[in-house]
Amino acid sequence: MVSSSTSIQFFFQHFLSFSNARAHVNQVAVVVFYCLYIFTAVYVCVEPIFGSYTSKYALISLGVLGFLVLFSVISYARAYLTSPGHVTRIKGSIEPEKLDTRRYNYCAICELYKPPRCHHCRRCNKCVLRMDHHCLWINNCVGMHNHKFFYLFIIYAWLAFLAVFALYVGRWLAYVHGIHEPELKVWQVVLLGFATFFDLGNLIYLGWMVYFQTYLISRNRTNVEHACCEGQQEGCDFNTNSLLQNWSSVFGSRVYDWWIPIAPPYEGGRKIAEGREYKAMKDVEDRYENGEN
Repeated sequence: MVSSSTSIQFFFQHFLSFSNARAHVNQVAVVVFYCLYIFTAVYVCVEPIFGSYTSKYALISLGVLGFLVLFSVISYARAYLTSPGHVTRIKGSIEPEKLDTRRYNYCAICELYKPPRCHHCRRCNKCVLRMDHHCLWINNCVGMHNHKFFYLFIIYAWLAFLAVFALYVGRWLAYVHGIHEPELKVWQVVLLGFATFFDLGNLIYLGWMVYFQTYLISRNRTNVEHACCEGQQEGCDFNTNSLLQNWSSVFGSRVYDWWIPIAPPYEGGRKIAEGREYKAMKDVEDRYENGEN
């Protein structure tokens, strides 16, 4: 897993950098808007549907929605603040002809060698380990060390919007049947309709992301590989033909904590993520520093 020193260093470079201040404001604004939207939906819908915030079903609904919002925000923060993993050890001083180019490619921009499934991100200007894509929503690349957090964020957020959509449906039913409230004014009906369609749009958007990410992880394939290697097998096929191993490559070997936004163990299935012939960058560096071919 990512070491504590590496995580702290990335935090200072990524979050406390003055040059990224505008981007940080955008990320904070996304979280604030998301939480305010959920709070507004609860305020508008819960009491008219259940009659009271303290009724049994109201408390159950609030508990489920609170759990989804909390875990989606934590997952978002971890995906945003966790380094996806960068190649920094092997510098361009190593002669290309000494390297097994079947396994390690040379990045002319970073002037270093990178393992299989590692790609250069133009926005981050770094080579990212098992790069999936650069996500504007988290202002970070999705790669080896934060892919789990990104997936948990989108699925918890999707479930939260689904719960809110259920509240809006209940609110419409309460309005139609006149339950627990006087009749709404026209402008209130318009706002309620806008909020319902806004929530439905988020459901469709996030639902597609969840479906596509689930599809890729189930085949041990990244977004980059899907775009560049579609129809190709050589150098692109990392499917182990085992759903458990494919998912372990992102979530780790401990199945019982897949749903928790904590760093997965860097063992077992995680090694499969880099391909069947992957070796740690330190091993390669030591081998060439010792003059071994």
